[in-house]
Amino acid sequence: MKKQLALAGLALALSFSSFMSVAEAAVFSHVQPFMSKGKIGFTNGSATVLKAEYDSFQPGEVFFSVSKNGKHALFDRATGKQLLALEWDAIEFLHDDQIALVKKGNTFQFYEHKQAKLLTGPYCSVESIRTSYYQKHAIYMANGPVPVVLRGDGTLLEMRKGSNLKSATLKIPSATDPYSNQVEYYVANNTADGVTVYDVTTLKSVFTLEGYSIQGNVEDTPYFLLEKNGKFGLADRSGKIVLEPAYKEFTARPGSYIEVRTDEGMGLFHQGREKLITGEPYEKTDILYPNTYYSVTSKGLTTYHSISQNSSITVKEGSTYLSDGYVMGQDPKTGLYGVQHINGDTIVPYEFPKIEQPQLTINFLVKANGKKGMIHNTDGKIEAPKGWYSHIYPMMNEKMAVIVENGNKGLYSVYKGVLVQPAKGVEVKGDLNTDIVTVSTAGGKTIKYWSNGDQFGKEQADVRKISEQDQLSISTTMGKGTMLIDTATKKPLSNYFFTIYKDFKDQKVIAIDLNKKTATLFTKSGQPLHPEWKLYANHTYHHVKGGMDMGPVDYAYVGDNMYALASQKGTAPYALLSISEKKAVPVTSAAYVKMEYRYYQEGGIFILTKANKQKDLVVVNKSGVYQLPAIQDVNVGVETPVILVKKANTWALYSNQLKKLSAGYKNLQVVMNDAGNMLITYQDAKTGRYGILGTDGKAKSSAIYTSVRSVNEVFHPFWSYDDEITKKLPMQFIYTTTKHFGYLDKAGQSIYQTAL
Repeated sequence: MKKQLALAGLALALSFSSFMSVAEAAVFSHVQPFMSKGKIGFTNGSATVLKAEYDSFQPGEVFFSVSKNGKHALFDRATGKQLLALEWDAIEFLHDDQIALVKKGNTFQFYEHKQAKLLTGPYCSVESIRTSYYQKHAIYMANGPVPVVLRGDGTLLEMRKGSNLKSATLKIPSATDPYSNQVEYYVANNTADGVTVYDVTTLKSVFTLEGYSIQGNVEDTPYFLLEKNGKFGLADRSGKIVLEPAYKEFTARPGSYIEVRTDEGMGLFHQGREKLITGEPYEKTDILYPNTYYSVTSKGLTTYHSISQNSSITVKEGSTYLSDGYVMGQDPKTGLYGVQHINGDTIVPYEFPKIEQPQLTINFLVKANGKKGMIHNTDGKIEAPKGWYSHIYPMMNEKMAVIVENGNKGLYSVYKGVLVQPAKGVEVKGDLNTDIVTVSTAGGKTIKYWSNGDQFGKEQADVRKISEQDQLSISTTMGKGTMLIDTATKKPLSNYFFTIYKDFKDQKVIAIDLNKKTATLFTKSGQPLHPEWKLYANHTYHHVKGGMDMGPVDYAYVGDNMYALASQKGTAPYALLSISEKKAVPVTSAAYVKMEYRYYQEGGIFILTKANKQKDLVVVNKSGVYQLPAIQDVNVGVETPVILVKKANTWALYSNQLKKLSAGYKNLQVVMNDAGNMLITYQDAKTGRYGILGTDGKAKSSAIYTSVRSVNEVFHPFWSYDDEITKKLPMQFIYTTTKHFGYLDKAGQSIYQTAL
C-alpha cells in the first residue's frame, strides 16, 4: 500500500497549525484537500465537501481515499461522493487508477470505477501482471473461491470454482541477440484435471495440458515450471514438454544453462539443445568463462567440458580454472600437477608434486626440489613457466614479482616474463605512486620499468581510436603521455599531452597539456585549432546537464561556438573566449583565475573569479554575451526566463540579458513544481514575509505570505499524480499567511483559502 503522510510532517512543511472552513474560493473540477485543526477535509472550491476529520489521504486519478483511526474509506475524485464506507483496513489504487483494491482482514476485493461497484470476491491473494511500463491496462490475477483474471479496463475472466492461478513470465529466445530482455506474460489456471494457459493481453487460451499443473516459470528462461506428483519439469510457450517432471528444483545459470536438482544431486540443462547435457547426478556444477565451458564435480573428481568443441578433461577436485579453457589441475592417477586446456592440449605436463597460490591471480608450479615457476598469462593464452626459482614475491599489485635464486634477486613481469635474471648484488624497489620499479645492479647500473613491463625510455605505445566515426587515434606511452595520430598512416599529429578527449558535441578535440593546468584545441580532423590560445583546465571531472561527464575543461556551446576560459600566455589571468573554426575572440578582459559554469537556456552562465576573489557574472546565449560585475550569488533554473542575483547583500531580478528588472529584496527564490510551473517569491527586508514577483520584475502580490511551496512538495510523498496530470490541476502552489492557508494557480493568483 502507498505511503501516507504523517500529519506532523505536513503541518511542519506548511508552518501552520489549525484552519477553519472555506472563506473564499473558486470552483474546482475535482475536490481538493485542506486542513483544519490538524485534520484533513475536502473542498470543491466553494463549499466544504468533507469535514476536516481525517488523519491522512491518498489521491488518485478517479478516486481518493481517507483514513481515520486506522480505517479507510473510498470517494469519487471529482465529486467527493462516498463510494465505500470507513471500514476497510487498506485501499490501493491499481494501474491507471480505474480500479481500487480494498482489503479487510486477510481478504481483498476490487472496486471498479465505471461500474461503480465491488466486483466478485473476496479473494485471498491478488497479483499484478504488468506487461510493460507503458501498458494502458494492467492485468490482475486474484485467487479465491472463484479465481478471476481482471483487466484494467474492467474486463473479467472467471475461472472454474476451486481452481488456482499462477502467473508466468517467459523470455523470448533471440537467435541474433543472446542478451535480449523481451518477455511474454501468461496466466496458468490449474484445476484437478490439468492446466490451461492464457495470454494475458488477449485473455485467450494458448494451450491445455491434462494431468499437469504450472507453478510459474524458471526465471530468465523461455520455460514454464511444470509440476506433476510433487516433481518439476519444463514446458515451452507452445505447451511442448521439454523435460518431464522428475526434479526438485531449477535455477537459471549464466549462458544458456539451467541447473537441475534432485535428491541425489544436480545436473545441467542446456536451453539451446533443450536437453540435459550431464549424465549422473553430481555434487556440484559450475559455469565458466566463456560460457561455452562448464564443469561438474562428484566423488572427488572434476570434469571440465567444452560444449562447442565437444571435449573434456578430468582432474582431481580442487583444481584451478585459470581462464579461457585452461585448467591447472591434479592428475587423478599420479596426483601430480600440470596445466591442460579443455580441448585436450597439454601446456605443462602433469609432473609437479605441488602448487602454490600466494595471491588470487598468481599461480606457481613447484618442482620436487622446491623450485617454483609462475604460470604465464599472455593476452588470455596460458604459457609454461619461463624460469624456476627458489622464491617468487609478487609486487606492484601482482603485475610484477621479485624472483630469487641462490639468494640473488631478479625481476619478473606477468605480461613480459623475465625482465632481469637473478644476479648477485641486484636490488629491486617498487613505487606504487609512480608505477615504477627500479632495479639496481652490483656495478651501480640502474634500470627502471613501468608496472606493465615496459623499460623506462623504451616504452611501447598503446593505440586506440578516439571514436569509431573519426580517422583519429590516440597513442599512449607510459611515462611520456598521449598523442594524436592518423589512424590510417599511423603518423603523429601532435606532441604528447596528459590526456586527449572529444568535446560532447564531437566537434573539437581537447588535449590537456602535460602541466595539467591548460589545454590545447584541435579540429576533429586533428589539425591545431587556434594554438596561440591555451584553455584553462582544472583537472577534475564533473557532471553537466543530462548526467554526462564534463572533462577538465569547462566550456559551453551556443550554436557552433565554444566558450571557455583561455590565455595566450598559458597562465592566469584568463579571458572568456568565443571559439569557432575560423577565429577565437575574447568576450571579456583577461582578469580571471578560475570559473564556475552552469548550463542555462542552450547557453551558459559563467561565474568568473578574479585574483582578489571578486566574482563577475557572464551570461552567454543565442542573443549575445552579457556581463555583470561584483556579484555574490546566483539563483537560476535551467530554463527560467530570469536570473536572480545577489549584489551588495541584496537580491535583484535580471533578464537573461542581465537587464535589471527590480531590486532591493532580502531574498529571491524560484519555486518550481514537478509539472514545470514556477513562481518567483521575494522576501521583504522589513517584515520577512513573502510576495509573488512576475518575470517582468513587477510584484504580483504584496509580501503577505509566511510560506509559498509547490503542491507536490507540501503533500509529498503521496502526491501521486504524474507531471501531465499535475499541469492540468488549477492549484499549483500552496501558501500560508498568519491567518490563511490557500492555493495559488500557476500565475500566482489565489484561488482558494481558509480562514484561521
